[in-house]
Amino acid sequence: MQLLYGARFVADLDAIAAHVRADNPPRAISFVKELRLICSETIAANPRIGRRRPEFGSNRYSFAAHGRTIFYTYDPHQNLIRFDRIIGRQKPAL
Repeated sequence: MQLLYGARFVADLDAIAAHVRADNPPRAISFVKELRLICSETIAANPRIGRRRPEFGSNRYSFAAHGRTIFYTYDPHQNLIRFDRIIGRQKPAL
């Protein structure tokens, strides 16, 4: 399984880390690692584990973890998952 992390996903992770770092710097590092592990292990092992999100396009899914929602696209023909966004309470446009 090939995993790609989009620029917005990486920027979202950076923003999450900055937010957590303000209160607990060591936790910021471990929290981001946990979120990445969810992507690289849990979702990668079973890409259809998430909720289908056809309102955002074909093959789009979301998966809730640690108070965040991970949005990703799964292409079974290319054996590819692209992580697009990871958001909290805000509701950005996808």
